[in-house]
Amino acid sequence: MAPSLHSLHHYPRYAYFAVTTATATATATATSTFAPSDLGSALQAWWKSDVGVTVSSGTVTGVADQTTKANDLTNTNSVVYTTSGFGTSNSPYFSFTATSSGYLKTGTTVSMGTAAASVFMVGTMSTATAAFGGAVSAKSSGTNDYDSNFNVSWIARGGASGLGNAINTNQSNSVSTSAITPDTNYRLGVTISSATQRQYVNNVAGDSNTVGNMLAGTSQFILGNRYVGGTIGGFAWDGKIAEIVVTNTLVSSDDRASLDAYFTAKWGI
Repeated sequence: MAPSLHSLHHYPRYAYFAVTTATATATATATSTFAPSDLGSALQAWWKSDVGVTVSSGTVTGVADQTTKANDLTNTNSVVYTTSGFGTSNSPYFSFTATSSGYLKTGTTVSMGTAAASVFMVGTMSTATAAFGGAVSAKSSGTNDYDSNFNVSWIARGGASGLGNAINTNQSNSVSTSAITPDTNYRLGVTISSATQRQYVNNVAGDSNTVGNMLAGTSQFILGNRYVGGTIGGFAWDGKIAEIVVTNTLVSSDDRASLDAYFTAKWGI
């Protein structure tokens, strides 16, 4: 494996934010020096394209988890590492293509608990993404995405008629969708608590739905595709991913606003 392009773990927080406040609701305020590490023990995984990435011949071979949990990602197919061009910060990103069906997955299971969780992503979806193609998905047990065995699409493309350009969150035949514009950089999020899931697009609350339990204690995470029928494949994401943050709690409105401000300032989107 080639040496890391960047030093591993504990990337310094951004103290130079131009964005010092953000309003998700009337009472939510952002902290100007916030970094995902400030989420404390709730933070279960943190992957990003500018730190802890190993590359061989232009493709990603590993991404180090920036928490102390060591939930590192490994490459199972062709995911291209692009060294610049994301956002106004001209930053690196992971490039997923539907034709290659490339994906990254955790070698260990991420501790998600059973009560609440939040997943946030910075990235872009192209129109080449497969219907129901997964950007961030997870599997704990079972074989089918639509049963109660916790094979979950946290952030995926919509697939039903009229939902093709929407972000889809899905479990047990319950679906929430929020419209987005293809080939546009977004800050996307999904939270779940008390069987209610809600989506966020650029920290604006989108669709919500009452669902079965999306949490199974621990989950193997997959970026760029998803499990269906016990196999990863067939539902590929096409687009860019720059950063993902996973917690095993319902992130507070203030922390969500601060995380969004961090994403905005860092990636220039």
